[in-house]
Amino acid sequence: MEYFKAFICASGITVEKGISDYNLEEANTRKKIIDLSQEVYVAADSKKFGNDVTIGISSLDKIDYIITDDHLHKDFISSFKETDTHLILS
Repeated sequence: MEYFKAFICASGITVEKGISDYNLEEANTRKKIIDLSQEVYVAADSKKFGNDVTIGISSLDKIDYIITDDHLHKDFISSFKETDTHLILS
């Protein structure tokens, strides 16, 4: 059996709504990729946090890791401790 890891990006990330994007085609593609994967990584800079943009892609319960820069505000770091999504700061 194959094991698939997905690496995607997003334009918006919130604890309440998950990840989102502006482009419908890209959002639909990312939804399908998430559905086909056993482990999902999202790469997004810290400016994307707190933004819920036009098209919802996925709630955080389907996202295993979010990789972001070390400028992420401490409030976001605290709020993610209450989720199963792991933050990786680099």
